[in-house]
Amino acid sequence: MTRLDRRESQGIFVRIEGIDPNEYIIVHYRVVVSNGSTIEECAARLATLTSLGTMSKLPYEDTAKRISVGAKVLRADESGEVVIAFPLELCSPNEGLTQLLTIVFYGASFNYTRELWVENIDIPKAFARNFKGPRLGIAGVREKFGIHARPPLGVIMKPRLGVSLAGIAENCSEALLGGADFVVDDELLLDREGELAFENRVSKMVGIVENAEKATGERKWYTANIAASPLRSMRYARIAHESGASGVLVNAFTMGFSTVDELVNQIEEYGMVVVVHNMGVGILTRPLISESFKRPTGVSDALIAKLSRMVGGDAVHGGISHSEWYHKEAWGSPIVALRSGFHEFKPSFAVAAGGLTVENAWENIASLGPDVILEAGNGILGYPSGPRHGAEGLRKLIKELSPDLSSHEAQEKIAELGDKDKWLQDGLRYYGYGRRRNREGSDRPC
Repeated sequence: MTRLDRRESQGIFVRIEGIDPNEYIIVHYRVVVSNGSTIEECAARLATLTSLGTMSKLPYEDTAKRISVGAKVLRADESGEVVIAFPLELCSPNEGLTQLLTIVFYGASFNYTRELWVENIDIPKAFARNFKGPRLGIAGVREKFGIHARPPLGVIMKPRLGVSLAGIAENCSEALLGGADFVVDDELLLDREGELAFENRVSKMVGIVENAEKATGERKWYTANIAASPLRSMRYARIAHESGASGVLVNAFTMGFSTVDELVNQIEEYGMVVVVHNMGVGILTRPLISESFKRPTGVSDALIAKLSRMVGGDAVHGGISHSEWYHKEAWGSPIVALRSGFHEFKPSFAVAAGGLTVENAWENIASLGPDVILEAGNGILGYPSGPRHGAEGLRKLIKELSPDLSSHEAQEKIAELGDKDKWLQDGLRYYGYGRRRNREGSDRPC
């Protein structure tokens, strides 16, 4: 594990009074540290890696400048409470929530913690002012539909399968006549084949709403589910508006917060109620409720890799071996998901990044084979004799180290290459390649 510079580490820890909260995004974490680490070390690593991108200073960086622009640890308590202030300039107004969440969740991909929970984010006004928030809000919705005191009452279109649209519409109509204020699509009902197709369904439901308004003399409305890809959602929203729907239903968790933000900006002139249901978010937020249940809810890396491939990823980050990634080995289910047969989808490159150097290049070549994209940051830019030699050293290892070599053969080859190339030898020593034990049990200096 890369050591933190002592001076830099000391400069990371500050009190809340030592920063301007308007210039930082402050994230409240709860963590369980990895074995052999302290809560302070863990917090410092999370702050440094996320804000600066490398654990150690690059040759063309200034230590004082790194300390001044990097994230600050405001609290690192033995109870597991960690509070980190990330500079606002890490997430400019142009980058929005997508970049914000990348920053907040970034540390979960590394092995500094065994458990990491994001409790809250203090968002400064300088960032929040880039968003408009609800266009109607509570008062606006009440005014729009003339419901000034009581809770509005809606009926959800059910069931999802097995009943005709006419049957569903008839019963929803009865609900409206009986006192329901609106009809809303079921969360899983979007654009089915046949009579439940979006345009057909919207037209039918707007019709029963209009009839119920005439019969009761009350304002009624219909909310259509448009939770899809960005372009499809926009098209569905336009159809819903033109058909007479008064609201739209979206899922910010699955669609992406920035997608919903942009969608709402685009349809602002429609004056529609925007309902966000976020079904499925429990896969991330559901807490561990029993000590006997050792594995909390979550989502597998393999599924994320599979979906990334499906939506068009020619290359997908899948982890890295012998680095500070939370998986010890890069080869695993995410890589299988990128390469295995999956309908007619082409295989995707695995990308090994997150601490790649000449020290661990072999393990990643051996694990991932030739169909891997290797990406190095500090492993090239921080090379002791400069980036050119860093790139040359990695290229030489990539060329000479076949995945078919045994571990012993690879160690022999690396030692041989180091003996012939001073710059490579310097890099191997700098990144801690050290002594490797061969299969026979003897050591050979490398």
